[in-house]
Amino acid sequence: MEHFLALVLWFPGPASYTGEDVAEFHIHGGRAVLSAVLRAMGAMASIYERQERWDELMEIYKRRLALVDNDEERVQTLHGIARIAEFQAEDRDRALSTYLEAYELLPTDEETLAQLHRLYATGSQWPELTDIIDQEIAIIDARALARADDA
Repeated sequence: MEHFLALVLWFPGPASYTGEDVAEFHIHGGRAVLSAVLRAMGAMASIYERQERWDELMEIYKRRLALVDNDEERVQTLHGIARIAEFQAEDRDRALSTYLEAYELLPTDEETLAQLHRLYATGSQWPELTDIIDQEIAIIDARALARADDA
């Protein structure tokens, strides 16, 4: 029988280090424990987003990034970080670098390509935009070839 251990520490504000409510998760165990923690973080992220608590949401995303081990989940988390950087912190450069990090992980992710396309176009970064368009065309060509092979 496997045992999974988790310790959750709650520091209510204003007596916490940051002056705000803080929860710390210390986990040890298997994939089931990690999965449960990630679900809890997702719920916390939803609450923070609804309450427009962008700093706390960014912290959740950073911690999630440290826990997830597959590229698709990492890319989705990076997208969340980039959206906060661009739209809440108005930090286009940070958003761009975060989308580029996602691109390095999954160069065929269409959402990443679309966001890079948009940022390069609005920033008049034509050589970089050309590279992204080339990648988008390659994806479309690969799909067309796959359909032709299926027919």
